[in-house]
Amino acid sequence: MKKLYRVSFKKSEVILWVISVIVLVLSFIISGSNLLYLGITIIGVTALLYLAKGEPLGQILVVIFSLSYSLVSLQLRYYSETITYALMTLPSALVAFISWMKHPYHVDKATVSVGHIQRKHIIFLIVITPLVTTLFYFILNYFQTPYIFISTLSIVTSFLASMFMIFRSRFYALFYIANDLVLIVLWGITSLTDISYVPIFLCFVIFLVHDAYAFINWKRLSIAQTHI
Repeated sequence: MKKLYRVSFKKSEVILWVISVIVLVLSFIISGSNLLYLGITIIGVTALLYLAKGEPLGQILVVIFSLSYSLVSLQLRYYSETITYALMTLPSALVAFISWMKHPYHVDKATVSVGHIQRKHIIFLIVITPLVTTLFYFILNYFQTPYIFISTLSIVTSFLASMFMIFRSRFYALFYIANDLVLIVLWGITSLTDISYVPIFLCFVIFLVHDAYAFINWKRLSIAQTHI
């Protein structure tokens, strides 16, 4: 059985997390945002750090973040975000958690064994992604979701990221980077009319940095696991 987590961070990782939290707290103070938003963003940043290290605790934190974030999005009628995180990211995180727990790296039980994309994975994604995109587009259109094009992109990138996460592939981070860029635009527009949402906007800017680090670190994990 794999360990749930291992509290062992590099100095650079601790610095990255501390800087991220400081930026979020300052933005909260300046904007006078809801304390709940700040808490959600800190949970999200912490989750990404664990995911970057390939530790399953990150998936549990993603579940908590997804539930909280979807409720905030529902209040703003961002149905794409509500649907994405409540009905896609959250259950995908649970499936990924099980997958990661079942595939620990034999040397370090607290780290997932990095997977490799197979032909069947690519075929599956080629078939299912257009179907998911079409389905959710019509759902979003039915609910008259604001910025429907951006919202649809958010769902597509999040879906692909979730799938690669379940496959235990480092390419999950690339699709989360794409998703971060989409959400930076979405929440940037919202923040222009209400600065209380600035912390959430900055959250995804910080997510972008963490996901970029995750892609690099998973490459290191893959090389290390291959040569041991």
